[in-house]
Amino acid sequence: MLCRLHCARYLSAMCNAQPRCFLPRSRQIVCLAVGVLCALLISAIRRYPFVIILDCDQIHRQSFVKLRRQNASDHNATILCYINTHPSNYAHKAIHSRYTWARRCDKFFFTSTKDYPDLPVLKINLEVPEVKQHLWVKMRKILRQVYKFADQYDFFLKADDDAYVNMASLREALLEHSPDELFMTGFRWPTVRQNGFFSGGPGYLLSRSALKHIVEQAIDKHPKCPTTDEAKEDVKMSICGEAVGVELVDKFAETGKSIFYPYDIMDYFDTIKKATRGGTFPAYKKSDPYLRRIQLGLSRRHVSFHYVNKDTQYIIEFLSFFLRPVGL
Repeated sequence: MLCRLHCARYLSAMCNAQPRCFLPRSRQIVCLAVGVLCALLISAIRRYPFVIILDCDQIHRQSFVKLRRQNASDHNATILCYINTHPSNYAHKAIHSRYTWARRCDKFFFTSTKDYPDLPVLKINLEVPEVKQHLWVKMRKILRQVYKFADQYDFFLKADDDAYVNMASLREALLEHSPDELFMTGFRWPTVRQNGFFSGGPGYLLSRSALKHIVEQAIDKHPKCPTTDEAKEDVKMSICGEAVGVELVDKFAETGKSIFYPYDIMDYFDTIKKATRGGTFPAYKKSDPYLRRIQLGLSRRHVSFHYVNKDTQYIIEFLSFFLRPVGL
């Protein structure tokens, strides 16, 4: 084995570097230690022949890769995830987000009005019923609570309880951004308003600076930041953000497609099946939602999906993080 040869060469070179009579005591001790280690290594090889002993060059390469990964992780962004839910969704939606993708957030909690023993819930005190109609009131209260963590994390991800987010891909997408950069990102719907808005379902992300600007200068303070009580909180977030200088940044993959997807991954493939049934594309109108979904496309760097049921949550989790095909 090469490791044995390297050990012998190293021991010989070290111990023969000087005449033996002038060999310092410290070097004698080092030589003795290296000799003992080599003997133990050779003994282990003979005793456990089934153990794969790597070439020393391989060991060096692996150490370098490990160090490189460690250095990369040192520069990973810290992300707080706040996941909007409702007490009626705790058991059949939120709980499955908790045990899949949310575990990879640096901190996460679910935002609603009641505690639940199996979920970390950030309780929001609402003076109105917790229904979709009052979602903007709820979100303004949520933002004030999340703001308390503004100096502890770099970025802040809002998602629905039926989203699935690949946190590793999200962190990779954030490598070129600073938490002090005034921006938010997500899937942009080019409707409702001139610059469109980022969909709240699959998740939109705020930089630390964006969160601070929105809470400190926009919510209930800026004349362009709406106070009208209605359901479209994601539209209002985009409006309030832009009112205080937050840039709406699109994140695209190498395919030119957004890395955020506003539908379920299974729905995407079902859409293709319906659109290609019979071998030809039906004559869809440009405004048809099925055609829109096909045009969205997917990417290997994909970040999030929406309307993901509990079974699909675990399927994506298994395929992404546990299945390792042989040879890849």
